[in-house]
Amino acid sequence: MATYSQQDLALRKLISEVLYYVWDPIDVVEFPHARDEYDLYHDAVFKLLRTNASEQAIATYLNTIAVENMLELNRRARAEQAARVLVRWRDYCAASV
Repeated sequence: MATYSQQDLALRKLISEVLYYVWDPIDVVEFPHARDEYDLYHDAVFKLLRTNASEQAIATYLNTIAVENMLELNRRARAEQAARVLVRWRDYCAASV
């Protein structure tokens, strides 16, 4: 089992929140039982953030998931908004160390 720093734990929690509340390409936010709907993508987003991927790269990843895995078109704006929030928080967490 992986051991995470406090910073990584905070970032992982944030990823979960952003994917569910901001990205949410299939509009499950109104259904509490679907809270884990996007957990499958959590580790990949964490890796992107930890390797200092750009906002554009993260948005592209999220949009690709929405289109290819969920057949949701016109979700680019949500992917961009989620990526923007994730990168800002990553940078904030890094500066707080």
